[in-house]
Amino acid sequence: MGAHVGGPHHFKDLGRMLADGVDVGQARRDFWQQWNIPRGALRFNHVDGVVEMWKGDPPAPTQAAAAAVGAAGALLPVSHQLVVSGAMPQGDLSLDQCPEPNRWTKLGEAIGMPTQIDGDFNSCPFLASKSQWKQASALPALRVEKFLHAKNIYPQCMLCPTGVGFAVHVPAEKHMKKLCENLHEGIPLREVAAQFWQVWRVSGGAIRYNHLHGTVELCKGEPPAGQAALPGLPIQPPAQGCPQPQLQLQLQQQASGPEQPGVSDPSALSEENVWCLIRPRASMPTSVGGDCEAYPHYASRTTFKAAMTPAATEIVKILGRQPIAIDPECKVCERCRGYEEHLGADKHYRAVYEKLNGKGAVEPLRELMWQQWRIRGGWVRINEFDGEIEMSRGDPEPGEARLPSSAAPLVPGPPPAQQLQYPPVPPQQQSGMPSQQLPPWSQPQQAQQPQQAQQAQQQQQAIPWSQPQQAQQPQQAQQPQQWIQQWAQKEDQRHPQQQPQEQQPQHQQQQHQQQQQEQQQHQQLQLLPPQQPWSHQQPGSHQQPGHQQFQPAGAAANEPQAEPPPNAPSPLAPHGPGIAQTEEGAEKGMSRFLWKKQVEAKAPSIEAALQAAKMPNESWACKVCNGRSMMAGVKQHLLSASHMRLVAVAAGFTGATLGADEPRPVEQVFKSATGQQLTLDHLNLELKETLSGTGTGDMSAGRVVMARWHESQEQWERKLHRQRGVFFWECSNTQWFFEDEPKCWRKGSEGGRAYWQHDVTNERFFEPEPSKEKVQQWF
Repeated sequence: MGAHVGGPHHFKDLGRMLADGVDVGQARRDFWQQWNIPRGALRFNHVDGVVEMWKGDPPAPTQAAAAAVGAAGALLPVSHQLVVSGAMPQGDLSLDQCPEPNRWTKLGEAIGMPTQIDGDFNSCPFLASKSQWKQASALPALRVEKFLHAKNIYPQCMLCPTGVGFAVHVPAEKHMKKLCENLHEGIPLREVAAQFWQVWRVSGGAIRYNHLHGTVELCKGEPPAGQAALPGLPIQPPAQGCPQPQLQLQLQQQASGPEQPGVSDPSALSEENVWCLIRPRASMPTSVGGDCEAYPHYASRTTFKAAMTPAATEIVKILGRQPIAIDPECKVCERCRGYEEHLGADKHYRAVYEKLNGKGAVEPLRELMWQQWRIRGGWVRINEFDGEIEMSRGDPEPGEARLPSSAAPLVPGPPPAQQLQYPPVPPQQQSGMPSQQLPPWSQPQQAQQPQQAQQAQQQQQAIPWSQPQQAQQPQQAQQPQQWIQQWAQKEDQRHPQQQPQEQQPQHQQQQHQQQQQEQQQHQQLQLLPPQQPWSHQQPGSHQQPGHQQFQPAGAAANEPQAEPPPNAPSPLAPHGPGIAQTEEGAEKGMSRFLWKKQVEAKAPSIEAALQAAKMPNESWACKVCNGRSMMAGVKQHLLSASHMRLVAVAAGFTGATLGADEPRPVEQVFKSATGQQLTLDHLNLELKETLSGTGTGDMSAGRVVMARWHESQEQWERKLHRQRGVFFWECSNTQWFFEDEPKCWRKGSEGGRAYWQHDVTNERFFEPEPSKEKVQQWF
């Protein structure tokens, strides 16, 4: 700047502004240039070169126009240098430097400030170049990293998630560019500075660092809700104060009983029915709303084991001192062998990661990781994520006051049995229910009015374990009849009536009741042993020996037993075990018992037909089961549970009842050495043969042609190269089988013929097959 002001270009521009006849004494008031510096301001007049300084907060525009106090300043060389605060102490950071608890203490001034009032990032000297930024931000970043490393916390930049090494990354050019991308021209920095605070919670307090002006602040204890203005900086906090994380509010709500470390017997606790801290948690989250990586003890398997193993040892000792020793089991993992070794093991580490990863903030979900036991004289529990142990004295279980309202269940599912409470039944509904405890589907749906149905739906939506515990009132356990009433209300909501009860004719009500009686009988028949396949027992017919029909408890011995509904719609969906068919849902099912009966009758004829057709060994592969060989027996293979399951998938059945739509055809073609083609329908277990161009028929009709197979399945076909006179194998997905691929194919011999067999699918291909070089020559 010094060379520019004294140069010819600056002189010419100033001369054009100060034309002849202009009062220089009045015009000089408009030629002041001001820079704000720590603890004051500095200005320079471009007309006469006067330099003036201001002590304290930067002056207002009206004060800046006033004359300077004292004599006129002399001409002083002014250079635009980096403004760096020299008040920052060079020692290590410590929470003992905080004079007052629960209050932010600033340990050093900012690295710089805008040189203009309400200036944007263009007026910041430390953002002028990467060298000035590195020089200004290196020291505070190093002090923050050194402080956190002493707490076993390895910080990461909140602006650059991929930044490695906080003290090296923050002064780097990459971080500076990312910071400037979040700053916009024309927006004062004092309005956006509060957005660049990064907070880390440590044992005994917290530390925060501002990525914009480099200020470092410490707090001993819980950080305050507000944020004080930085001395010497024109940075005002936003209206809402410092961005208060939801995590901090939740941690403040988790105040429990007194800390009593080392206690192993509830009788030694000072308070009753209150969770008292026995062992503190391994670490606190270092960032607001952080995931698993925000917890220092979860940084690696080594740190996790070092933090969780002592906690597991302590809880095992407490449970082992009981009159009957308690063998703890892990709540997160399905099985564990040795709780003391398991809680810090790699298996538990990975299981916790699968439960909590990708679900946002971990702190609300942490409440779902508690595992508690009833011990002599009270209760004890441990958090299987961070190892915190708490104990309570007294028989009643302490209330779950820790669970915040924003916490959602980790995995949707039913709550523990002791917490499951059903909402009370309104008196109007209790008076309208019959005295007998009949199943809910046998109750008339007209018993509930539309308004009551809406109330019942709201009660069903108010799941007790998804609401804050403070909002729940004490409720008594419901009787079975009340629970059946709630179930009936839910069924009425699923199938609402089209007309009010008083408007429905009498015959419609009777018809509806009759339909529900049939549904009740059908549900009872689900427990019946299977009947004869493809037929149903009519009323009055002879019952099969050894089969006893289901009779509800309390029914008279001479009462007629319910019979299954006649006229089954399809042999693939009869009424029997594992089958459910309702008039409203039209759901179909497949009974494995009836399927087995059908296979036992048809499989021998299918196997004999394939043997009579002299099918080659490589053709005895089930395409439904991904090429699994059926040479051990067609009947045994079709009876297997895995084959039945894959047939259901290929046919398009879905769900527990295997779907209701029309199934897709599941057909497979077998080719004989003589050119005969047989088509096997896996769904209906029918084998047909067809002459090429003559249509389909039974086994006695002659040769068959290939029927289509599911498009997603692989199909190998042996082809003859007419020019070479050599056979080769081609797959439906354009794959080739080459002779020199030993990874998944092995060579064998059977009946004097060499073959290649796949290790996984057991498919066989007999020689001669072409070599890889020959196939490449063909193309």
